[in-house]
Amino acid sequence: MIIPCYNQAQFLSDAIRSVVSQSWENWECIIVNDGSTDDTREVSLTFSRNDPRIHYLEQHNQGLSAARNTGLQAASGNFIQFLDCDDTILSTKLAEQIALISETRSPSVSICDFYYHAENDASEIITLDSDVTPHLNGLDPVADLILRWEDGLSIPAHCFLFDARLFESIRFDISLPNHEDWDCWINIFRQSPSVFFLNKPLAAYRLHESSMSTNKPNMYAGFLTAIKHQKSTFKSTDRLFKLLSDKESAIKKCYRKEKKYINFQKRKNNKLIRMLKNNTPWPIQKAVAQLKKLKS
Repeated sequence: MIIPCYNQAQFLSDAIRSVVSQSWENWECIIVNDGSTDDTREVSLTFSRNDPRIHYLEQHNQGLSAARNTGLQAASGNFIQFLDCDDTILSTKLAEQIALISETRSPSVSICDFYYHAENDASEIITLDSDVTPHLNGLDPVADLILRWEDGLSIPAHCFLFDARLFESIRFDISLPNHEDWDCWINIFRQSPSVFFLNKPLAAYRLHESSMSTNKPNMYAGFLTAIKHQKSTFKSTDRLFKLLSDKESAIKKCYRKEKKYINFQKRKNNKLIRMLKNNTPWPIQKAVAQLKKLKS
C-alpha cells in the first residue's frame, strides 16, 4: 500500500484507517510525506508507532509521481496498491482482488469499481451526471486507454491492484505535469498482463473543493505532453501510433476551445460582457454557465 501525502493531513487518518481495517491482514503500508507543511508527519507517526506494518518516509516536495516512486522503491510485497491520502478503500478490497489475481501465475492486474462521496461524510454517496466508467477493455487495454481516457473511461489509482512484478522496470514519469497516471498505466499494460475486473465499488473517491477544481488548459497541455511521450514509444506500431495521433488532435481541439473561452472571459473592458453581467438576472447567468460546462 503506497500513500503519498502533501498537505492533506485532514484526510490522511481516514485513508490509513481504511487500510488498517482490511480483512486481508498481510499488508505493508508506506506513507510518503512529500514535503508537507501541515500535520502529515504527526498523523503518520501516530499510526506507525502503533502498527509495525505502517512505515513512514519523508522527502522534500517533489510532486505526486516522485512520492509514488519513492513508495515503489521501498515496497517489498507481492502486490502494489496505490491510495491517495484523501481517498479510502473498503475493508474487503485487498482480499477480493488478491483472490482474483491469484488465479493466474502470470503478472496480473485487478480493477474494481468506485463511488464518490461527500467531503466530510463517507456515507453520503454522490451520483454525478456523467457516463464515466472504470470498465477497461481487457482484450485491448492499451488501445482502450488511448481511445477512451477521459472520454467515458476514468480509473482512479486506488481501483487497481497490481502484481508487483509489473513495476520491476516501470516508474511514474516525474517530468509530466499531469496525466502521469495515464502514461504509467499504458506502460503497465504494454506488458500484456492478465486483467480481471471486479464489478464491485470497493474504492471510495472523496469529492472536495480541490478535487473538483481543475485548470483545464494546464490539464490539456499535460495530456498533450504525455501523448507525445507515448507516440515516441509506439512510432513503429502503426495502429497505436494512429490512435495516439487522433487523440492528440481531439485534445488540441479542446485545448484551443478552452483557451479561446478563457481569453474571452479575461477581456475586462469588453462593454458587452459588462452589460450582460450588470443587467442579466443571476439565474440566467447561472443557466448559461451550466450550459457551457455541459458543452465542454
